[in-house]
Amino acid sequence: MPYLGCDSDGVAISGVWATEADVPDGQTAREISGIASIGSTHNGTDWVDTRTYKHKRKLAYPDIGDQLDDLFAQGHFSSTMAANIQKVKDDIPKT
Repeated sequence: MPYLGCDSDGVAISGVWATEADVPDGQTAREISGIASIGSTHNGTDWVDTRTYKHKRKLAYPDIGDQLDDLFAQGHFSSTMAANIQKVKDDIPKT
């Protein structure tokens, strides 16, 4: 079974490790199951998702580059910013 390394509060801070012995010194090895991921907390029995809504949203939003490209394509930038972006696109075309 793979393992995550947890801090003293049970929050997963490193992983994924193949064996308990691979988990870095100073971290507690916890077997991965269910929702376990970096940022999850092990309460001694089960994994609990303790991430805030901000963290969850950050992971769920589209990539910032995709967001900015869409704004540019829709014409929502100032003329100065649009010209700067277009210059980069012209100088470094897709290949």
